[in-house]
Amino acid sequence: MLNFKELSVDGTDLECLVRGIFVREGYETLWTGKGPDGGRDLLIVEKVQEP
Repeated sequence: MLNFKELSVDGTDLECLVRGIFVREGYETLWTGKGPDGGRDLLIVEKVQEP
């Protein structure tokens, strides 16, 4: 079980956790750099195969 109190206060650990979940599910992930709130923004790209 995940204890969210163990994650860093600045949100970096949460961003890495979310990224890892999406990568494991087969999505492409891209960091956009630091946003206005000081955190990194994460873009999730769904790969769609043409029929």
